[in-house]
Amino acid sequence: PRVALIDCGAKGSIASSLVERDAVVEKLPYDATVADVESVDPDVLFISNGPGDPENFEAAAALVEEYVGDIPLAGICLGQQVIANALGGETEKMEFGHRGVNQPVLDLRSEQVVMTTQNHGYTVAEPGNLDVTQINVNDDTPEGLDSDELDVITRQYHPEANPGPHDTLGFFDDVLGMTPARTN
Repeated sequence: PRVALIDCGAKGSIASSLVERDAVVEKLPYDATVADVESVDPDVLFISNGPGDPENFEAAAALVEEYVGDIPLAGICLGQQVIANALGGETEKMEFGHRGVNQPVLDLRSEQVVMTTQNHGYTVAEPGNLDVTQINVNDDTPEGLDSDELDVITRQYHPEANPGPHDTLGFFDDVLGMTPARTN
């Protein structure tokens, strides 16, 4: 599968985690246009992590609005926030944020708790058209947003964190599992 990775400050380990799963990753800048995305003909649009207020990433939000329902969408950290905002949600600045390793996250479907690595100061306050599928055990903030209908999957934490727990690396398998088999 071909992944258009919108680089809002992406960690290299995100691209590496996708490449390890036989994906072709095409990095595009945070202000990429529809024409830029079309030029790589992606199977997935992936909004990366990065610093700052998700409201400032208008170009990335416009891409989400353009492609939702047409190709699968994925996001990590800031990417979750940008996708939520673009799909009718709201974000807010946290008083302290989530920093470091050992942030417990509860998957609401499996009821499994995993330890995660995080570094963010904003959170999704209202998920909009997305379902909250994971929450932070400490403060109940959304850690995972999904929509099977829209083919969207996001995580607030860093599944690819190195060093750190590797319990959440299956996220990348889930992202690539949303893509159809490519014939060219």
